[in-house]
Amino acid sequence: MKKQLFTFGTFLLSSGIFGQTNSDTLYYTGAEQSWTVPCGAQNISIITYGAQGDSGSTITPGTNVGGLAGLGNSVTENWNSLVPTNILYIYVGGQAVGSAGGFNGGGNGVANPAANPSGGGGGATDIRFPSNALSDRMQVAGGGGGGGAGTNFPSSAIVQNGVRYGDGLVIINYDIVIDSSVIDESFTTPCVGQTVNIDATPAGGTFDVTSGASVFSGVAFSPLTQTNYFITYTSESCGVESIDTFEVNINCDIASIEEIESVFKMFPNPVTNNVTISNILGASIQITDLTGKVVYSENQMQNETINCSAFNTGVYLVQINKNTILKLVKE
Repeated sequence: MKKQLFTFGTFLLSSGIFGQTNSDTLYYTGAEQSWTVPCGAQNISIITYGAQGDSGSTITPGTNVGGLAGLGNSVTENWNSLVPTNILYIYVGGQAVGSAGGFNGGGNGVANPAANPSGGGGGATDIRFPSNALSDRMQVAGGGGGGGAGTNFPSSAIVQNGVRYGDGLVIINYDIVIDSSVIDESFTTPCVGQTVNIDATPAGGTFDVTSGASVFSGVAFSPLTQTNYFITYTSESCGVESIDTFEVNINCDIASIEEIESVFKMFPNPVTNNVTISNILGASIQITDLTGKVVYSENQMQNETINCSAFNTGVYLVQINKNTILKLVKE
């Protein structure tokens, strides 16, 4: 039986995954900006827009016109290799004003009014990682070009490709995903007097037993009585605490396992090399030591003899068809 709970502040959520889709927008400031990858961020996708240039002008209105400003380009990239606390350095391009190019690389146009001033180019928008060096530009959206001067351009010579009007822009989309506490249920159910290790994720949490007498040290579980045990695993990630509870029934005791050996005959026991188990053909079998480590496993037995020569000296539990347990002693 599984039961999972999340606690976030004073809120209680029942779920396997705590997730939220987020979008951060960075506007033009005329200076470097930064964005730090938050805890739990996944599926990061970034859209960058370059800035618009400015249009050209003419000294003979009605005869010809200046070219229109080019619009900023758009580039979308996935950044799934990022991890929390990584820092992106972001430069949002500025729109050109007159013949002056925009922030972050916009080229200047011709500024002399008597020579039909041309428009400046829009600034590029770029993202730099892992440093803010120009050589670390990883994603760039170019700015729009400046419009040409109008002396030699007829009114039909107007070009305005691109998508972004005005200043550049950066949109960062990402999901916040926080895994819940999950107890790995694949461990072999121990008997009284046996110890097994129980794994759980995410790492760094703590185990506890809410019912039944037992010894629990780290991940090592040692039941002391035959009863139902409720094992909990509590972990915290990104400020969210989650708890997974698992119920396991302990219904055997190593000290009294010999009582059921009349169902399957196992000999010799203690064993040095080969052990024979009668009536086991076609059955599934798993042999574990007292720490729960599997030393032998077979889904469908083809013969009644098992080579135990490589086993270390000690006591082993032989589980047959998951409902019968025998105790084997290796000398």
